[in-house]
Amino acid sequence: MMSIRVRLLGFFGLMTAAGFAAFVVLWLYGVPGLGVEGIYSHEYQRSIVAVEALADKARDSFESWFGEHRRDLRLLSTSEDFSAAVARLDALRGKPVPRDARARLARQLKAVKESSPGVYSYLYIVDSSGTRVLAASDPQWRDIPDAHRATVREVAEPGMTEFVHVVDEDAGPSLLIANQIGGMDAAGVPDGRLNGLVVAGLAMGGPLRNDDASMRQTLGVSGAVMLVDSAAKVLFSTSMAQGALGHRFVAAQAVSGTEGVKLLPRPDGGEAIAVFRHVHLGASDELSLAVTRDTDEATAAIRASFLRMSGLMALFFLLSMGLIIFAANRIATAEAALLALNAGLESRVASRTNELAQVNASLQQTLSHLELTRDELVRTEKLAALGALVAGIAHELNTPIGNSLTVASTLQDQARDFSRQLDQGLTRSRLAAFVANAREGADILTRCLQRAAELVSSFKQVAVDQISVNRRRFTLGATVNEILLTLGPSLRKTSHQVQSLVPADIDMEGYPGPLGQVLTNLINNALLHAFAGRDGGTVLIKARLLEQDAVELSVCDDGVGIKEEYLDRVFDPFFTTKLGQGGSGLGLSIVFNLVNKTLGGSIRISSESGRGTCVVVTLPRIAPAEMAGDQAGPVLDQGPLSVLR
Repeated sequence: MMSIRVRLLGFFGLMTAAGFAAFVVLWLYGVPGLGVEGIYSHEYQRSIVAVEALADKARDSFESWFGEHRRDLRLLSTSEDFSAAVARLDALRGKPVPRDARARLARQLKAVKESSPGVYSYLYIVDSSGTRVLAASDPQWRDIPDAHRATVREVAEPGMTEFVHVVDEDAGPSLLIANQIGGMDAAGVPDGRLNGLVVAGLAMGGPLRNDDASMRQTLGVSGAVMLVDSAAKVLFSTSMAQGALGHRFVAAQAVSGTEGVKLLPRPDGGEAIAVFRHVHLGASDELSLAVTRDTDEATAAIRASFLRMSGLMALFFLLSMGLIIFAANRIATAEAALLALNAGLESRVASRTNELAQVNASLQQTLSHLELTRDELVRTEKLAALGALVAGIAHELNTPIGNSLTVASTLQDQARDFSRQLDQGLTRSRLAAFVANAREGADILTRCLQRAAELVSSFKQVAVDQISVNRRRFTLGATVNEILLTLGPSLRKTSHQVQSLVPADIDMEGYPGPLGQVLTNLINNALLHAFAGRDGGTVLIKARLLEQDAVELSVCDDGVGIKEEYLDRVFDPFFTTKLGQGGSGLGLSIVFNLVNKTLGGSIRISSESGRGTCVVVTLPRIAPAEMAGDQAGPVLDQGPLSVLR
């Protein structure tokens, strides 16, 4: 029986050889699009698209270049100062032209020429009669060249403001642009007079000379971009090696004013892709742009690609076989190790199972202890809150009850004096004073007892709510005020303020006890943590109705804020930054559980270091009855629930 190493080597070796053979077959004789014929066809199409894109780019670049310099000449010829200077020279007909005036215009023309290096072959100014040169960028220009005379005479005619023409010159063809220099009145408005002509020669090729690298990348060494006139004459060619003669067969196919793509036979037997584009030059539309590329370069690239791909496939085959051998050796080693491992696996599994069972039992016991500890801490915190509530109410009741006792004892003494005065004889003034004192004492006694009754009523309601989960209807503003009233004694011991901006018309049905515990914990948490190192701070309680028949209650402070790394942990049980300093780490955890489980709402917290903290509680206006579970008591009717506005 063959080993696994031999089987793997044989299998992957056959797969790699089959893949290489399939590649060669598909490349040479494969289906259309995958075989060499399909690839040749695709390369032809790709080459045509690339040549067309280059032709469009070259045509746009040439027209933009020509339009820019044509516009510069038009601006020069319509310049008020330039027109006035030419007019002064033109007025000297039959007289010698002053050298300094000619020099100033010559310097101006030379500056225009030097501002665009390689663009202008020449620049000169002709008088209004079109017979003599007033100034030129080159001092050697004295007379109008014979090749320009017909164009200059034609531009000097009325109505011909500009003329563009291709001119054959000794240095080669160039674009001749002639503009009339019109006269202007004192206000700078053209008055219809002709002061002269400005004539410029633009070198053929223009921007095509500066883009030779990108053209060569697209067209190869044998391709070229040419400018052809209406007589199929090559005026400019980027292929300096072959020159115009090398692409004359392409220029012969150009038709002025037409565009298209042709596959042309070369004189040497090959083929070339030729793209023709019409060049718009304003007054002269006699130029065409021809772009050509030999197809041999595209097919040569395919052959080179085939050789590279074959080499890569061979390299891939060798690397694959090396990896297969390496993997087979590793697999064989792993197989031997696996067999050795399986021998003692069952005993190790049994041992690990026993260890896991012991750890699991220990974890269960620890979890039970933690749950008991948590419940005990929660009960302790509730009793502590209730004890603080009782102490606060006792302190609050001390004042009105003490005042009542004082007033009652005073009235008792006055009644005893009044009785003695009856035996001695009573005057009307003494009777009136006794009645006034009795009325005033009764008023004071009534107010003090009413205050004590309000405190007892609030304490009763808050105490019942704190130790039970009775469901009832209540007004949110009144409940918040009752909570703040019970917290009054502890708040007055600090320099901080707690303000309530809760509207008085928000009616709810639910569990005010857990809600009060939530508010108490949030306020105490703010007083304990928010104002460390500060003399005074403010805790603001606000509420508003939401469109979803819910209430948003927020408790915000202007304290030191919470560090960003603590925000995700503030609701975790036993998490506190005041461990051993009065914090148990259960306050916000209890708040989170009460809001989500008992009240059926949600809670979120936001804070910015140094800018304060804001806790937002969103509650349903009518709490779901099932949220409180078995602890929920009957709904206590405190009047109809007002309609939300």
